[in-house]
Amino acid sequence: MSRRERREASGDIPAQRLTPLPFLIVGAALLIVTGITLWWFFIGPGSGEDVSREWVEDPGPGGVHAREVPPEDWESGFCLKNFEDEQSPADVIDCAGEYDAQLLLRTQLEADSYPGAEDVAAQAARVCEDEVEINQEAVDEADYDLALNQWYPTESTWEQGDRQVDCMLVRADENSLSGDFLGDGEGSEDDGDSGTDENSEDDDDPSEGADDDQ
Repeated sequence: MSRRERREASGDIPAQRLTPLPFLIVGAALLIVTGITLWWFFIGPGSGEDVSREWVEDPGPGGVHAREVPPEDWESGFCLKNFEDEQSPADVIDCAGEYDAQLLLRTQLEADSYPGAEDVAAQAARVCEDEVEINQEAVDEADYDLALNQWYPTESTWEQGDRQVDCMLVRADENSLSGDFLGDGEGSEDDGDSGTDENSEDDDDPSEGADDDQ
């Protein structure tokens, strides 16, 4: 019998016991990780429904009024940078800077039942051509071609209550544009229909060749 075997037989070597310390450390670590995860999802930044998007009235050199503004908060006249489509947030900047699109008009169609894709497209085009006030001076100063796109309801969104039409001005070559192309409407009562006819005959009128995007 070896020396160790004799010692074990005589009871000189005590039985090994499991210490709780490692389990306490692991348990504490799990609690910390769980607590941080819960804080991030329910309390941390970006978790609240009322996310603050501060509007800067005088944006300074950067020209950014507000970042990542959701489409439902866009207003007529907004110049949008990092604009992708009518469903994605975009930055609202000063129109003197370079941007991707300007929302010239946002309005609602008046109809109960869905009139059909062609009829909706025709109504949207008519609204954007007849009701948008264009800053002709800004159009004349632009050395690039412009396009007036219409965003309007599809049949599926119509069933969900969507009646919105957006008249969006972009560059025809999809590059950046600059300037405020939304007219202020002054003198519209004095000009009557003649002003609209003159603009519609102008080769630089951005309403010509407008694209239907929905």
